[in-house]
Amino acid sequence: MRVDWDLVWKGLAWIPVGLTVLLVAWSYYGFVGTAIWQLKGWDFALVSVPYHIVLLLWAASYFRVIATLPGYPHGARKLSTSATNTMVDTSDIEQQQGLLNESSIELEAPILQEPTFVSLETKRDGKPRYCKKCQAWKPDRAHHCSQCGICVLRMGWKNHKFFFLFLFYTVIYCAGICIYLVQHLIRAFKARHVSEIIIQLNLHWLFLIFVSGAFGVVLLTFLGMHVVYVLTNKTTIESMERARRIRLDGYSVSTTPAMDTEMASTRAAASSIISTTTPTSTATTAWSQYGVNIFDVGAKENWKAVMGRDWRVWFLPIDSSEGDGHTFPINYDAMEKLRRMSAATSV
Repeated sequence: MRVDWDLVWKGLAWIPVGLTVLLVAWSYYGFVGTAIWQLKGWDFALVSVPYHIVLLLWAASYFRVIATLPGYPHGARKLSTSATNTMVDTSDIEQQQGLLNESSIELEAPILQEPTFVSLETKRDGKPRYCKKCQAWKPDRAHHCSQCGICVLRMGWKNHKFFFLFLFYTVIYCAGICIYLVQHLIRAFKARHVSEIIIQLNLHWLFLIFVSGAFGVVLLTFLGMHVVYVLTNKTTIESMERARRIRLDGYSVSTTPAMDTEMASTRAAASSIISTTTPTSTATTAWSQYGVNIFDVGAKENWKAVMGRDWRVWFLPIDSSEGDGHTFPINYDAMEKLRRMSAATSV
């Protein structure tokens, strides 16, 4: 009998999910079933209601993280052998676009559409980023996922908000349990007799304090990292990479067509001009080093791009992602700074 290893690995991938659910179920029993159930009236409500609200928001965020696909490139189409070789070897934007538009060998997936632009990011030699495994062109900030077996859009484009909320509510959940139970621990050690200490101490409470405290501290650090990533418009992968090759001549300055009134006024008043990418010429590239991030359009806009324009849904596990995940607003001042730095180092 032949073993379907793909099915086996998919099954193993659910083990962490099962362990997480079991851990939370045990924490629920330990906290609600042995601690706050002793409270009466308003004391019980003041602890129980916030606890269950956080728990429900955590569960919803975790479910959305698991159930929401990261997003796949439109127009992820296979090219003929000759077209593939030409696509990889050329740096001429018009020729690249012609090859993409003329290709007729499409992958069998309902999400695929014809590409309409060429990305700003290139390979080291200035040629377009092309995935040989998928035999497809890569949009800006996309990468090939070995687990998915296909290229995915900017890491977490569709579920970045849900992952952020999952971390946020996990930290609150752990902190709330730990702080509440530590009070009982302090009260127990203040007892005068050993018998009273033993009666007030609960094994579940001790383990909950240790587990929630350890998870809370570790995930608080992780959450802090992701707050920085959101505010600076970076992903985990991008933060680990030293630099990326950026096409300097492959764009023109133009405001985003779909721009609400608040965003338009904010951008008009800003010192930097935010633009979308439009291929205009043959590639001239530079490394995105020197701390320059062309996708960083300011902390406020970066935050809204992930969490949503409406502040009322920022901390709700509701989809509020913008755009199509293929093109992103860019900071024109950052692009010009990168151009000047590149010119200075080449002299």
